[in-house]
Amino acid sequence: MEAQFSQVMLQLEQASQIVMAPPNLVSNEQRHLAEQVFLDFKASRSPYPTCKFLLENSQLDYVLFQAASAIKDAVVREWSLLDGSDVRALRNYLLQYVTQKTDLQGYVREQVLQAVAVIFKRGTLESDETDHEQLMTDVTSLIGSGNLSMQSTACSILLALMNEYSTTSRASSIGLSWEFHLNAKRRFEGRDLKLVFQLCLQVLQELEKYTEEPSRDVVSLFNKFLSITEQVLSWRFMAYNLPGRFVLVIENSQSCALMPGPAWRDVLLDAGLVDFFFRIHEKVRSVGEMAHHSLQCLAQLASLRGSIFRTDEDRVDYLNTYLQSYLKLMSRSDLAEHELLGVATIINRLALFFPVAFFASLPADVGESLKVALMKLTCSFCQRAMQQQAASDDDGPCVEAFERLLDAWTVLVSHSQQFSTDHFKNSAVEIFNTYLQCHLGPPYGTRPQFSDDDIGDIEEEDRVKYADQLMCIGVFGRCALDHALPLITRLLEDRIRTLRAELQRLCTPGAPPSATGGSTLLCVHEDIHWLLLIAGFILVEDNLWESPVISSDIMQYSLREVGTVDVTATLKMLTSPEDLDNREATDPIVRIVATVFSFCELERQAIAANMLQLLSPQVSCTALWLLRRWVIVYLLPDETNYSQMSLPLVQAFGRDSECGAGL
Repeated sequence: MEAQFSQVMLQLEQASQIVMAPPNLVSNEQRHLAEQVFLDFKASRSPYPTCKFLLENSQLDYVLFQAASAIKDAVVREWSLLDGSDVRALRNYLLQYVTQKTDLQGYVREQVLQAVAVIFKRGTLESDETDHEQLMTDVTSLIGSGNLSMQSTACSILLALMNEYSTTSRASSIGLSWEFHLNAKRRFEGRDLKLVFQLCLQVLQELEKYTEEPSRDVVSLFNKFLSITEQVLSWRFMAYNLPGRFVLVIENSQSCALMPGPAWRDVLLDAGLVDFFFRIHEKVRSVGEMAHHSLQCLAQLASLRGSIFRTDEDRVDYLNTYLQSYLKLMSRSDLAEHELLGVATIINRLALFFPVAFFASLPADVGESLKVALMKLTCSFCQRAMQQQAASDDDGPCVEAFERLLDAWTVLVSHSQQFSTDHFKNSAVEIFNTYLQCHLGPPYGTRPQFSDDDIGDIEEEDRVKYADQLMCIGVFGRCALDHALPLITRLLEDRIRTLRAELQRLCTPGAPPSATGGSTLLCVHEDIHWLLLIAGFILVEDNLWESPVISSDIMQYSLREVGTVDVTATLKMLTSPEDLDNREATDPIVRIVATVFSFCELERQAIAANMLQLLSPQVSCTALWLLRRWVIVYLLPDETNYSQMSLPLVQAFGRDSECGAGL
């Protein structure tokens, strides 16, 4: 029999040399025949003795890998023919093999352990508790051994089990029905998953105790356990009372909240757990990959919800505890670039998965500290995002992190009625000002100067590419209209004056060339472009589900200003758009629209003077885009949609106005 095994090993080793050989040394036919040798071997009946011989005697890693694969496939294929004691002996042999062969290549060890996981899962619904308890006892012993090699093996076993049980797809190594995978996952989730998490916590507690720089092997081990911890916290917990088709929808969803059952209360609601993970992040934040895992763990803990909480008061307490630790991280001035997205994701998920009313119920000092820290963080991320955009065409982590912070703000500000009046106004002003400064050139902003060489083909319009940012900035603008709208209007009027003066200078015969070349014109156009974009998103609130109406914030703002508005001067301003002076007593909404008309009139005059080449097609498109948005909402509004209407707006744009009569 040994001679027969040796012959098979020789044949497989020769085939492996052909499979692994460079393309220039073997023909396609030779490679195909060699691959067929392995396929035939893996399809052979009861290959277990041969596979054991190969694992013990072959020196080629590829052959060892194929031997482990053959065992895995054969067990699944021949499960009904195998005796329980044979399956148990085979599984114990494979576990003993990987613990004794400490010099195995990583991919060979992972394949052997995947075979163990497949055997374990296949017998989940059939084997008794003794088999299950023995495996978990072995893993616990390996972790507690203090031997790095044994702990690494335990980590690989847990990872193989997690990967095998996490899916309910028929495409897994076992095949079988979807119902089998579903029930197996439920069994693992209810019986083993919490223990896996506790074992990971046990290892991570050892990491926290390190006072000196750990070795590379130790770092690698902790990184693996941190990865498994992330996988546990990202687990899609089964909804036991849902029909199977809805469970499948949850399985396939991209965003996964942490929704364990009541059995997890003693672990996840432990008072020190969240702070422990923040301390772990503090320990590993300088190591990019480990920092990613720790931040993902924190992001998942930020999404904790479901029956694990008995009452809403428990959820508020958890949110309060979480934020007290999170505020320390937010306040750091030395956040590395690889941390930004994770830090932003945390508050994004808190705002997404906890009702805004819970934020309003926080202790006053925590709520105020969160608001101030989040405002400073958003302004800082905005500046870093704009620097990243200026340095590269590709949007990097700073840009995405900034947008996630904006999304969190939008959720909170959109429910500002839960808080005291003007609760977010100062924060909105600071973030709005920072965004504006980052997109305007000197002297009003910090956007870098550029020249013709910096302008290439526009792949995507700014209003489309940055729509998410601009919608959020529009929300901030409407939150502080008495600051944002007059500021945008004054800046736009000033930039139009500068553009008019520059065009007049350039068309004057014998005019000396500008010291800055054509960059002044380019920068003025860029400023006007961004001011128009921001104004458009302030004036019109994007809402896909409702008829376009004037925002209640804008209507109320116009109503509040009625006492200081000269209606006659407001209407005169519309008929003389080229006049940018004497506008102080006019309605602020009509004024900014008239300012856009002023820009369009300036363009008309420039075209009439044969100065078309000095205008910007991009800015012209942006102005037309703003006017299109304005026309849909403001021109001839249906007054039955409003409980109150501002008199200046009605007389300027209403159905009975001069404008309406003309239409």
